[in-house]
Parts: sequence; C-alpha cells; structure tokens
Amino acid sequence: MRRSIHNRSGKARFALWAMLLLPVLTGCSLTGTWSTASVSPADERFDLSHVSFDKQGRYTATARYDGMSRTSVGSYSFNGSKLIIHPDNGSQREYACKRGLSDELTLVYETVVVKIEATLTKVGE
Repeated sequence: MRRSIHNRSGKARFALWAMLLLPVLTGCSLTGTWSTASVSPADERFDLSHVSFDKQGRYTATARYDGMSRTSVGSYSFNGSKLIIHPDNGSQREYACKRGLSDELTLVYETVVVKIEATLTKVGE
C-alpha cells in the first residue's frame, strides 16, 4: 500500500514539473520573424533589424542604417542563452540572448569596444 502512494506522489510531481517546464521549453525556439523594437545605445547600428529564423537552422536578416539596407543570409545556432550567427559571406557573431515567455527577445552583442543591447519583437511565424 505504501508503495502505490509513493508511485502516485512521484507521478504527481512529474506532472507538476512537466506543466511548469513545458511553456519554458517550448518558448525557447527562435523560429519566426523578428523586428527590432529598440537598440541601446540608440546611435549604434544593429545588424538584425528584421530577421527570420527557420526550423532548419537558417536565417535571413536585413540591416538598415545610414539610409541603406543590407541583407545577410546564413545559418545560426541557439542554445537558449547564446545565439551564434554564421553568415554565408562574413564573420560569425555571438549574442547573449534572453527570451521570456512573451514574444520578446533581448540580444546583447559585446566586444572590448562596444556593448549593444537590442530588443526584438516577434512579428510572424
């Protein structure tokens, strides 16, 4: 009798953890189209003004600055806290990444010279 109570208790704990973690785990995907809502410092250019990430690990991004537009395509990897962009023609870039349960994504690009923080909003699937 004691054993069955323990098994039920374990199943209840598992169900509780699954309910709590499922939104977090499913919210970690970057798949979709994102648009930059803000950049700090405001005078810095940000190369992912409008970006789409697909399920196959490919991205297409448009950067707009100085009255011009530039498109970049390539692959990406994302582990929940770090986004690495691998342009087909260019150098790899790493971003610290924060994603909550909302459709908002914060990317931080940091070098010894500059730290740029951008907030992106999901605008499509």
